[in-house]
Amino acid sequence: MTNSKIARAAAAGLGALLLCGVGAMAWADDGTHLDDQDQNVALLLNIESLGALTLSVAEDEVELTEGVSLDPTQRVFTGTLHNVTVTDTRDPAAIDDDVYWYVVGQVTDFSAVGLPDIPALNLGWAPFLDSDVDPDEVAAGPGVTPYLDDPTGGFGTVGGKEMFAYTDNSNGVAPGSWTGSADLTLKTGVAVAAGDYEATLTLSLFE
Repeated sequence: MTNSKIARAAAAGLGALLLCGVGAMAWADDGTHLDDQDQNVALLLNIESLGALTLSVAEDEVELTEGVSLDPTQRVFTGTLHNVTVTDTRDPAAIDDDVYWYVVGQVTDFSAVGLPDIPALNLGWAPFLDSDVDPDEVAAGPGVTPYLDDPTGGFGTVGGKEMFAYTDNSNGVAPGSWTGSADLTLKTGVAVAAGDYEATLTLSLFE
């Protein structure tokens, strides 16, 4: 019986030594890596959005179609921009009271392969806002008359024209969404060459 107790004690001691041996290997200074000791821990982090000021356009193509000109020396082409929307989801407390946003449009010349360009100066527009936009918050920019009707008018290829802007000066910028558009008018001489012309209107949101 004594020998049996000694055998069990020896077996228990051997087990303890083996366990200690595994632990010693896992933290060994020689850099030995034991794959079965790896544990993955997921780190979960939720960062709340501070919001954003964004500009979107419903569609990126507008076709200008010819209408009836009241001037026999001119041809007139018209169209309307698809909805342009500014959305502000920022915290007003994080924005200075004297900071406001505005949308500006800039146009390139109208070009067609092998034909003379139609200058951007020939284009005018009349910005307007949706009926549900509070005019005390956002105002449409001034209209632009085509150059052929007004030598000081037209878009030109340098600088831009204001489409609409946040104008409420009472409490700074407020969260919300505002939609507007613009009627476009292009005027040319009657001798303009026939062809498929294309220009790029760039709408930019500034603050």
